[in-house]
Amino acid sequence: MLKILLMEDDAIKAGRITDVINSTPGLDNPSLEVVSDIINAKRCLTEKQYDVFLLDILVPNRFGEKASRDGGVRLLEEITMGKIMRRPHFIVGITAYEDIAEEFEKVFANHLFGLVHYDPSSSSWKDSIQNLFGHALATRGEPGASRIKADLVVLCALEEPEQSSVLDLPLSWVSLPLEGDCTVYHRGKILKDGVEKTVIAAACPQMGMPASAAIAMKMIYLFSHRFI
Repeated sequence: MLKILLMEDDAIKAGRITDVINSTPGLDNPSLEVVSDIINAKRCLTEKQYDVFLLDILVPNRFGEKASRDGGVRLLEEITMGKIMRRPHFIVGITAYEDIAEEFEKVFANHLFGLVHYDPSSSSWKDSIQNLFGHALATRGEPGASRIKADLVVLCALEEPEQSSVLDLPLSWVSLPLEGDCTVYHRGKILKDGVEKTVIAAACPQMGMPASAAIAMKMIYLFSHRFI
């Protein structure tokens, strides 16, 4: 059972996100908790270990207070820098405001976390969330318990021309399909001082920091590597 924490102070938006989570294929009876402010989110993160944390950016510090433009970002920084709160396996930001998404996408990308722009008129945000939970389901278990060993992981901006150029290198590339993961990975071998080294390559589905952060997060979780 996946343990999920959602921090969202808009009841309608929280309800729609909850519906998307509950309709994710294979995600049966998830343990989902919803909080509307930073104080309660901190309490939950201190008491429990979550698989996925979805956090709104424009949220109040306490219930009933005015929402802070960077409330979710400040909480994210506390999670990554502190030792009191238990860090979730996956963290993804979500905001309905395009200007806020543009302002803080680099913060999430720097931590290799994704940031989703919630747009009720579009289905893309729903696809992003369901892809996240599909990957979380596929990689359940102890973090790192079944990671594939690699010496180098290469993340390409796009399939063309970046990944195709990497795959032109004479490294005896083979496809490396992973169950439940739509990303196509490639494994190659190279000899270095008589020792065989493993290289894993993959490409982002589209340009932009959110896409590259999401794929990088998956590769860091899936592969035990020395360099990326």
